[in-house]
Amino acid sequence: MKRLLFTAFGSALLIIGCSEPTPDAFQVSLPTHIPPVPWPESAPTVAEVELGEALFHSTQLSLNREISCASCHLPSHAFSDTSSVSLGIHRQSGFRNTPSIFNVAWKEHFFMEGGVDRLERATLGPMLVEEEMSLQAPELMKRLREDIVFHEKFVAVYGESYDYANVVDALSAFQRSAISVDSKWDAVQEGIEEFLDDEALGLALFESDSLACSSCHKPPFFKDGDFHDVGMPIGEDPDFGRGRFTFDTTDYYSFSTPSLRNVELTAPYMHDGSISTLDSVIRFYEAGGVRESEISAFTLQDEHRSALISFLKSLSGREAKRAYKE
Repeated sequence: MKRLLFTAFGSALLIIGCSEPTPDAFQVSLPTHIPPVPWPESAPTVAEVELGEALFHSTQLSLNREISCASCHLPSHAFSDTSSVSLGIHRQSGFRNTPSIFNVAWKEHFFMEGGVDRLERATLGPMLVEEEMSLQAPELMKRLREDIVFHEKFVAVYGESYDYANVVDALSAFQRSAISVDSKWDAVQEGIEEFLDDEALGLALFESDSLACSSCHKPPFFKDGDFHDVGMPIGEDPDFGRGRFTFDTTDYYSFSTPSLRNVELTAPYMHDGSISTLDSVIRFYEAGGVRESEISAFTLQDEHRSALISFLKSLSGREAKRAYKE
């Protein structure tokens, strides 16, 4: 099975997250400007990550055996989806755009309202809800124990008494292993490369007071762990965003700041997937959204807009881009 860990610059492998790693611990190399991987306790084993990857791609996890995690989190699109909203079993539509799973190991909260603070809990949601995979634990465990390949893998990793919690553990281990920190921006931070003129201009605009992109999209993951109302249309059936979780009217229509890493590869954009191109996203922000919100309008010349897009493309991981072209 193809490995989906994207490390950086061919540097020496470092075991992150445990002082005395076991010989079969999962290993990852990171550039110096990236903080250590915050494994929950210690790094998982290679076998656990590989089991999680197999589960991630298996349709056994859905009620009708028609979709897998990878049906919505497409490896060929930086683990995002190409549709505005993904389709669950029986082709039921979700109500939000599918985010990339890259670099979730560093994520502070999950779902766009931030209602879940652990990846394991976030993993359970799509597995159980009727609109997505809709498969309850007893049936899944029955399927896995009857599947000789999966059964043997689980026994090898967790022992004969493996259970549903181990399914979630393996899936979470794989998702945490999906790391993309090999972009041109990363190479510039390490002093390996330099930005081209248009990329440098784009960076200057990105960090400027007039655009203020970097006030929310902060390096190294180009997010701030917070929630913001950017003036998206409300519509007849509104998504209250953070307010859906807090029930606080001041949180209405605020959504978690997405990472801009691999943003070139993850169209369509916004919480509802309603904007199809980076150019259109920038023009949306130029207009200050469609209603009063936290953002302010600004004006860009065409060449400045192009430069800003060039900078955003410098945040694409090289391995993610190669997978995108396949």
